[in-house]
Amino acid sequence: MNVADGYQAVLEVIARAMAPDPDLQLDVWAEEHVIVPPPAALPGPYRLRHTPFARRVLQVLSPSHPCKRVVVKAASQMLKTQVFICAALGWVRQGNANILALEPTDKLAKRLSKRVGDAITACDEVRELVAKPRSRDSRNTVDAKDFEGGTLYITTAGSSSNLAEINARYVFLDEVDRMERNVNGEGSAPELAEARTTTHEGEQKIYGVSSPTVEGNSEIDDQHERGTQEHYHVPCPHCSELHELVLENFRWAKDDAGIVVRAWFVCPACGAEIEEADKATMLLDEALGGRACWVPTAAGDGETISFTINAFYAPLGSITWLGLARQLVRALEAEKLGNVEPKRVFWNTRLALSYAYSSDLPEASTLRDRALGYAEFTVPAGGLLLTAGVDVQHDRLAVIIRAWGRGEESWLVYWGEIHGATLNPEAGAWADLDVLLQRRYPHAWGGTMGIVAASIDGSDGARTEIVNAFCRKRRHRNVMSVKGASEQTNDRREIYAPPKVVDVGARHKPAKHGLQQHIVGTHRAKDLILETRARLTGSGPGRMHAYESVRADYWEQLTSEVKIPTGPKRRMTWTKKGGVRNEALDAEVYALHAARSQKVNLLRESHWDAIEHRLRQRGLLDPVIEDAVVQSETPATAAEPQPPAAVQAPAPVPQSEPEPDTEQPAAAPPTPAAPAPKKVRRGGPARSRGGFANNW
Repeated sequence: MNVADGYQAVLEVIARAMAPDPDLQLDVWAEEHVIVPPPAALPGPYRLRHTPFARRVLQVLSPSHPCKRVVVKAASQMLKTQVFICAALGWVRQGNANILALEPTDKLAKRLSKRVGDAITACDEVRELVAKPRSRDSRNTVDAKDFEGGTLYITTAGSSSNLAEINARYVFLDEVDRMERNVNGEGSAPELAEARTTTHEGEQKIYGVSSPTVEGNSEIDDQHERGTQEHYHVPCPHCSELHELVLENFRWAKDDAGIVVRAWFVCPACGAEIEEADKATMLLDEALGGRACWVPTAAGDGETISFTINAFYAPLGSITWLGLARQLVRALEAEKLGNVEPKRVFWNTRLALSYAYSSDLPEASTLRDRALGYAEFTVPAGGLLLTAGVDVQHDRLAVIIRAWGRGEESWLVYWGEIHGATLNPEAGAWADLDVLLQRRYPHAWGGTMGIVAASIDGSDGARTEIVNAFCRKRRHRNVMSVKGASEQTNDRREIYAPPKVVDVGARHKPAKHGLQQHIVGTHRAKDLILETRARLTGSGPGRMHAYESVRADYWEQLTSEVKIPTGPKRRMTWTKKGGVRNEALDAEVYALHAARSQKVNLLRESHWDAIEHRLRQRGLLDPVIEDAVVQSETPATAAEPQPPAAVQAPAPVPQSEPEPDTEQPAAAPPTPAAPAPKKVRRGGPARSRGGFANNW
């Protein structure tokens, strides 16, 4: 080849590289080239006449379509995996970028890999483009299949390492609702996978499919709502009016033995009965000579096209309307006996709807209406011990301060967040927290009181050592490092249990005075807060009160979790609702843990009398409060005292102790110059060296 020919060849290569991708319409290409291999229900050439509703999904998955994200919320065995296989073969044929397919489990990933491998072998257009599957050839394995222009990766979404260092133009997310909502603390699997397409901004396709799960905790619901929310409408065979096949128009009949023997639909326009045999013509779209079509119900975000389709649209030869009616009747009968699981399965896998578990927990608005009229940073009458709970986030600390009294009746003193860096335990938000934990809080009786114990969440692996470092220097003030127990495996753990030492001393044994970490029984704590105490009204033991001016998001965050069955054993666990934060609830759990460390649930009336007597003895440095805060079920009319500026807590004044067996309030404390010797009584509240607490 001479120089001139070489120059011309280079120019031709550059021209081909700069040319736009050929227009690849996946619906047309799939019908021409895709073969569905056995053991599929209908093996042979792929035909959209069998599932005409898949045509538009393939069209928007075509590289030339401008949408970025395609979401399908569908019943089981409907419009999901086979559509991806058709699209993936087309993308491989175009051969210009990587493809990433994610499954929730390794077993499903292997199953998908086999189906894709069989489809590649059966497709003449693609077979020669993909590396041959050999035992010693790492270019075609279960996890990765190399082709001309890229690689098809098939892996699980359970580890962030599986998603790292892979750039992909096309992403497939199968069974989104079964994937981790927070993979290794780095975010949800769909979010991490979408980040893999950054280098293909403007031309990527993210295809997410799933049957939904629980209302308020469904990722596919959240993604579906971002899109156009399209529903497949079919014509009535009697009046030709387009409508959707939904449960409200579904009917069935039983024989004398109570067995369902017939199922049909009623047209919402003319009321005529529609038999299942009519599906043969009803489901056909315009390309096949019919009138069925997808109808959008929302504008969407401009990037997402979303679809939903239920099992009533299953093609002939699949599950029948009669079979669906019988399954539904069995589910409704089981619900009458107290078993809601069959109904949930029907809602999820047949109707493609998330299931709403019934709950008698009060609504956020109901709790808000019960708020009392005392001021923030003040302790109403009845509050005798103060504790704090802190939930740690990367850029802030969420704080609850709660006052406790007889019968574990409690009053919210403060809910808020301290914004700032949380990487240095002696600076940023931590320094402000230290001031907040040491300040004195005015009481309705005229004195002031300090926080006797605080529990700080160290569950986040990125902040565990920072929390430990903060608590290690302040453990003499009962500032504790805590970690929530897994609700899946530790749902019976007590709210407060003896801690374990995490510091190592001589001979690699636990240090005698090392930091102790507490495991909190979060499941029982939330049961107590949400299922018991949130339902109580008025005043008295167990009631949880809050002030009217509390930050507005407190009520939504307090009720941010729902109890649903999760995990392989379907245990009822508290799970966060989608789109709402739960830091206030977590902080309430930790404040309760701190209170239990002081044994507020075990104190006798004589103990409370002694604490109250001591609190009523106003100190020389306590400010005089003209208008005392009075506990009330209605807003207070008197002017409320303003919270003082945060100050360093004064050194504790030695206090006298009540006799072990007396039921009378403790005597007034001696003067600081001649403190009486103390004797700690076993079985009482834990020692508090830097705050206001009795040592029994």
